[in-house]
Amino acid sequence: MKKFTLLFAISFLAILLFSNVGFSQAIQQRGNTETDGTSGTSLTINKPSGLAVGDVMIVNIAQADNDGNTLGNASRSGWILVRGGSYGSNSSNSWWGTVLYKVATASDVSSSSFSFTLDGDNDNAVGGLMAFYNVDASGGVGPNGSGTGPFDVAASSYNTDNSSTITASGITTSTNGSGIIMLGLIGDNKNFSDWSTTSPGSLSEILDYDRNIGGSADVTVGAAWARQSVAGATGNGTVTINSTEYNAGLLMALKPAHPAPPAPASANLWAASSSGTQISSFKVSNGYYFAGPNNIFTPSFPGTTTSATYTSAIGRTDKPTAANGYFYWIGNTTGNNGVVEIWGADATGGSPTRLGSLDMNGSSTSSLGFVRLGMDAQGNGWILAGNGSTLYLAKFVTSPTFSASVVDDNVTLVGGSVSTFQNGDLAISGTGNIYALANDGSGLTQLFLGMPNGSSTTLTKKWDLLDNNGNGFTGSVNGVAFDLSGSLYFSSSDGLYYIDANTVNGPAGTVETRFVKAVTGLHDLASNVFPTNSPLPVKLISFSGSIKNGVTNLKWETENAQNFSHFEVERSEDGSNFTSIATKNASGDIASKVAYSYDDNLTSFSGERSFFYRLKMVDLDGKYTYSNVILIRKGGATITGIRIVPNPLRQGSNVSIRFEAAESAIVHFNVVDISGRIVLRQQNRVEEGSNSVSLNNFNQLQSGTYILQMNDGRSVQSTKFIISQ
Repeated sequence: MKKFTLLFAISFLAILLFSNVGFSQAIQQRGNTETDGTSGTSLTINKPSGLAVGDVMIVNIAQADNDGNTLGNASRSGWILVRGGSYGSNSSNSWWGTVLYKVATASDVSSSSFSFTLDGDNDNAVGGLMAFYNVDASGGVGPNGSGTGPFDVAASSYNTDNSSTITASGITTSTNGSGIIMLGLIGDNKNFSDWSTTSPGSLSEILDYDRNIGGSADVTVGAAWARQSVAGATGNGTVTINSTEYNAGLLMALKPAHPAPPAPASANLWAASSSGTQISSFKVSNGYYFAGPNNIFTPSFPGTTTSATYTSAIGRTDKPTAANGYFYWIGNTTGNNGVVEIWGADATGGSPTRLGSLDMNGSSTSSLGFVRLGMDAQGNGWILAGNGSTLYLAKFVTSPTFSASVVDDNVTLVGGSVSTFQNGDLAISGTGNIYALANDGSGLTQLFLGMPNGSSTTLTKKWDLLDNNGNGFTGSVNGVAFDLSGSLYFSSSDGLYYIDANTVNGPAGTVETRFVKAVTGLHDLASNVFPTNSPLPVKLISFSGSIKNGVTNLKWETENAQNFSHFEVERSEDGSNFTSIATKNASGDIASKVAYSYDDNLTSFSGERSFFYRLKMVDLDGKYTYSNVILIRKGGATITGIRIVPNPLRQGSNVSIRFEAAESAIVHFNVVDISGRIVLRQQNRVEEGSNSVSLNNFNQLQSGTYILQMNDGRSVQSTKFIISQ
């Protein structure tokens, strides 16, 4: 048995700070950039995956001529010219660029591709088509700065050159959170690298496509972009190409539908950066990047017995204050025999001290390849560690003296495998829930949720995580940390990502993350906020009711009921004052869909009367939320068996609403968003028996969660549905 050593004692004061931060939905790219090339006079490019009504489409096209002719702009009906012109000529060769844009309509969404007419003298052309959403498509200006359109300011003109660097003239934005896009053109089949501006800094490449026809009329198009959190001058955009060539570049800015929040006054996210050799800080807010990583100190490992030289995990508390919270870290070693060492320091890295060590796996001498650290609201540390087959949970306390112990030497997983914990992290909410991140380094990334429960701790998979393009992450995902609103930041091998707590309930437990900032060398993340308003761990799929022989039958269905306690069924006769009439405890497999029902006997109520019902959904921590309200009329006919097919559905698609009607009636359909706003209305005559109805303009709804309400004048039924991107 290895020894546990205790070397340090320290005490802390407890000050816990919470606040709410409003959410701004940032501009994002829709799907991936689509490309194609041709030697003809028509260039056909597939639409970006998931294209939706209101998305802003941009196409970057390069044409080449090799027999001395003059070229002109590419075009397509309904598409608006942003910029176009020659970007070089040499002997009988010349090159021409064109940038067009269009706000997607329902007709565009239903198309599979778009064909652009090229100049009749084109000998070789390539193009890249990209789309962006969360853009104020009509509240900005046109590409020249006048009229209306999706741009925050006028786009720059082409800047042409014959060099190995493409330069785009800078622009000055007026709205926080604008999407800065740089487009590049090359008069040869070359590659782009190192896209950047002064603000927002480095740009993420989303297009690099060339066509080589074996002569001198080769062409390449490229693009890169980033969100500019704070409006102002971008400075010139630059990108390197791998030889001296004729080239052109321009910058444009899309106006956000929701401007970015103000910059935080101080750092609020910390990382083990530079491959674990630095502790650094970031300024971020609601998924927007403002600054970082800024190095604070180099972690050291005094007294190490495992030869640690860099960190495998970090944590931070809000003790003694949020601004002066202590840092903790664990050393990364190749052969630890199951022993984990813990160090601590003050907010500047001063007085680094080895606090102690802990034998995680008892008599076993196998090394732990996965060791991660998270701090809770009380200033205690939690360690999750694994060897590929067993997952261990340990806890250490720092006040009044340091002590550590293994809580569970075989944590149970529901919906996942210990082998996935090759990389990852953990964060602890203000209510004590563990959010455990697992990544296998090969595209599978999952988030588990559970409450420590001694030797019977269970972590249940809540989500599968995808990158901002809907794909599995490439490389490692190794950091997770809360913000004040209960949303989560993740670090991967290529940068920072974000999940908004208000939009996490995607289809089939899958969540697409938002890309925040390209950063390499991040080993872990930490914050020192512990929100109690992280997402309620139950998802109500449907809630409906019917009445027969004076008895109301309520039915509802849930999934992902992690740490969920019970339902309270509430009834009202006026729609305002509700009384609890029954309690239903959580049941079934928490990771699966579970159906519930309750019968409310109304035979003691005489005559025709209206009754309103809702569900109060309460979790183990006492948090609760309410369902939508449904109306039942005693003595009247009702609609039953509502089904939305498909559900979930892709944005831009149509659906069928299927249900049973007890008699012919006029039914009013309302689609309500999560804020309670009616976004779609329609009425139809339905017949007795089975019915199937299509809603007009349904394909124009944006992605999100909605409630469908059906009112036949006697009762109101509702069901929940999700539109994914």
